[in-house]
Amino acid sequence: MAESNVNMKVEETPTESGESAPAQRQVSLTQIPVNTENDALNMLVAFLQVAQKRGAFTLEEAGKIMESVNVFQKNATQQAANVPLPTVEEEK
Repeated sequence: MAESNVNMKVEETPTESGESAPAQRQVSLTQIPVNTENDALNMLVAFLQVAQKRGAFTLEEAGKIMESVNVFQKNATQQAANVPLPTVEEEK
């Protein structure tokens, strides 16, 4: 059998987009006020995300944290779905 060598030259081509994404203002988490229980829960989740980005948790721990966060997100979604919408009575 004959063996052949293949040489390839790969170069990255920079892509230019005509429009740049709008700049987003970043606010430190420590500057956000905590007024309600929901605010407090959201703040805890935000700090957990910061800690995860810094590599504070193992993969298994991060999975359990995400599982716990999803429980609260499901509950919030279900509560919002169970709120009765106001009805408009027809005039007679």
